[in-house]
Amino acid sequence: MILFGSIRSLTARSDIRDLRKLTAGELDALRSDVLRQVGWGRSQAQVARQNGIHRVTLARWVRDAKRGTVTARLGQPRKLTAEHQVKIGDLLAGSPEPRTYLRQGDRRLWDAAALAYAIRKELDLDITPATVRQYLVRWGIAERHPVTVPGAYVCRFVTDLPGMGDLRRLAVATDSRGKVRFLSTKAADDVGRQLLLANLRRDLGYGRFDPVLRVAFVEKEPHELGQRLVTWNFGHAVEVLPGPRTD
Repeated sequence: MILFGSIRSLTARSDIRDLRKLTAGELDALRSDVLRQVGWGRSQAQVARQNGIHRVTLARWVRDAKRGTVTARLGQPRKLTAEHQVKIGDLLAGSPEPRTYLRQGDRRLWDAAALAYAIRKELDLDITPATVRQYLVRWGIAERHPVTVPGAYVCRFVTDLPGMGDLRRLAVATDSRGKVRFLSTKAADDVGRQLLLANLRRDLGYGRFDPVLRVAFVEKEPHELGQRLVTWNFGHAVEVLPGPRTD
């Protein structure tokens, strides 16, 4: 008598390919491809299942890639050129919200993960969110050593964006760990702040999971901004903290 669990187990094994039948070139190509997928942020279980590889084998490949003992590297990207930089700037300028381009959920602000996905889709480049974060620092969108305010998002405008095509201005919010979320805006400062805060609240689920979104603006008069926030219909849903010193 064969138990149901055994049948399911045998069925699962039949889906795993025999790597011994692959040539050295085919095995290297497969290893590079699955490591690239893991580097994109997909789970090892999902990658193993969809590529017919045992999870233990994939885990060993990932471990070896991190140690540098195999040729393939996790999500190894091509270097972004000046031409790529212009195209990425045009992408951000033409798609103020990632949802309008990615059709992925209802996300309103860009971050490294969303931009990495867009670069792979638009430019056909293998690039990971970690690498994108490095380029965000290089382009001036993120800061290598950001000044943070505990428990708050530091908000600022970035206008010095050389080599970024049609991209002229970004509203950026940085959390206490240094992660940035941003969107392109040509609106005046007050309207740009409204848009950034409204989308930040929506993306993070504030109002449902946390009643108050705490922000600090890189401005000289944070209390004046706090008073104006009331007129933006945020009321007490946003608390303005003293911003970081920029002098």
